Amino acid sequence: MGDTATVSNPNRAFAVKNVWFFSTGDNTNPKVTATSPIGGCAASKVALTMTFGNEPKGVTNGTGTLEVKDSNGKLIASVDAKSTDVKLSTDSTIVSIALTGLADTTTFTVTVPAGFVKDNSLNQLSSIATTWSFTTGDNTKPTAIITPDAIVNTSDLLTIKFSEKVNSVSGKV
Repeated sequence: MGDTATVSNPNRAFAVKNVWFFSTGDNTNPKVTATSPIGGCAASKVALTMTFGNEPKGVTNGTGTLEVKDSNGKLIASVDAKSTDVKLSTDSTIVSIALTGLADTTTFTVTVPAGFVKDNSLNQLSSIATTWSFTTGDNTKPTAIITPDAIVNTSDLLTIKFSEKVNSVSGKV
């Protein structure tokens, strides 16, 4: 059945005795149908996104604070629902929040509290928190030390030492 909230008009004149007319309202909570990033690797700069399928109403800012924690439970970021950092798509079905400076090769958990968004009928995001996790990749560029500083003879050996393991490529130096 779905919606059970009622809206009625007690002042309406009835044609038949003991008859009451009513219509149901929308009391369906917005439902998250997709989140991003998910699983695998993400860059150190990400856009947290939630897509909602409660069309055609869309969603708007609610109340509460979204939190991002690392795998040790340390709070990395918190964003209030009313913050200008919370962006809505033009059709109001996608909520996104940009995060930068995330540590490499780290798993993060995003927790969005119930009520963080609401639909245009003022129904809040689910009664329980929405959570998902993602892992950042290795986004730090390796550094290189080249020795010797100058090549004197064509027989001199050139050594390149990288700060981390790199994949080999073919070509000329």
